[in-house]
Amino acid sequence: MWISGSPGSGKSAIASTLVSNLVKRGQLASFFFFKHDHVILSDPTVLWRTVAHDFAQFHPSLKSSILEFLKRPGFRDTTIKLHFDSLIEQVLWQNHEKLSTVPLVVVIDALDECGLDTSHTPQRRVLLESLNRWSRLPRSCKLVVTSRNERVPKSFHDSQLCTQVVLETGDSVGFETTNDIRLFFTKAFDDIRPTLGLPDSWPEKSVFERLTKNASGLFMWAKTAMAFLEEGWDNPIAKLELILHGKMGNQNENIDALYQRVLEYSFKGIDNTTLELFRVVVGAVIVSKIPLGRCYLKYCLAREDDEADRQINVILDRLSSVMETNGFLSLRHLSFAEFLCDPDRCCNPRFVIDCTDKVRHNRFQRFWYIYSEVLAAFKGDC
Repeated sequence: MWISGSPGSGKSAIASTLVSNLVKRGQLASFFFFKHDHVILSDPTVLWRTVAHDFAQFHPSLKSSILEFLKRPGFRDTTIKLHFDSLIEQVLWQNHEKLSTVPLVVVIDALDECGLDTSHTPQRRVLLESLNRWSRLPRSCKLVVTSRNERVPKSFHDSQLCTQVVLETGDSVGFETTNDIRLFFTKAFDDIRPTLGLPDSWPEKSVFERLTKNASGLFMWAKTAMAFLEEGWDNPIAKLELILHGKMGNQNENIDALYQRVLEYSFKGIDNTTLELFRVVVGAVIVSKIPLGRCYLKYCLAREDDEADRQINVILDRLSSVMETNGFLSLRHLSFAEFLCDPDRCCNPRFVIDCTDKVRHNRFQRFWYIYSEVLAAFKGDC
């Protein structure tokens, strides 16, 4: 089954819920969530090795078959194709009768975030070819994949081989999705009112309908809007008015418009020096291959004096609605990076991140390599 939809439509939320339910039912054989900004979780070569490891813990018969393969000399140098052949396909066929009473399920989330680095292109192609072959496996072996519509194998569009579920957004949003987003807003406002010191009557009921309509079926829009309101550094009533007003479009246009408003409100009146620091800070997070500890960012940017450190922290605090800023830094959603790096989507050129700046990016990449080695030595302590 392929679950597809626009960025922020709730694919990963469904995958996470499915994983939890399958664990309770004893049917989850493996799960893998790709992440574009993580050196390991975006690597195509990691998937089938991880799935095989999970298989060995899921059922003793699968474990025995996998161990037989691992005893062969030279297995460490094998390819993605051989991993799938020997650790997945062969293992499942050998044991499918023992597994037929309880269907085995593998969940792969965000396949479109696999192998975004151009150096991974050949490996990604091989991985997609191996995914094509899942339909030939025993029918008791189920595969659920979430992804955007692009960057998937052609077989995913073949109804004979793959069942597709499309998460609708824009004008096609169904009643259940609309109701879910409305309930999300209701619960989220209940949670933030005490923190912000606002009365139970805020906001008025009509606001929930307007916010739901503006979300256009995008849960990422709803989550970003509420995270923006929850930030404690400025007036939430003024922020809500900003979110509710202005021209809205469909799907990506809506989330782009929201990102634009968040940035322009959070950094209104910003001077050119601080704006350059904003681009450097966010650019570093975008090109990083592992989550960077917040306390190390100033060393990466060579901005170690007290005033620069203060400015970096102000920038990060005002980006908390679109970026994880506590401890380790990472973007909440790939769509924010795509928005900032595309001058056609980010209407204010002052916020655009130049993804063609190879000199700066190479310097960051060298830092990430050294940083990851140090982090591994200290077991992730910041």
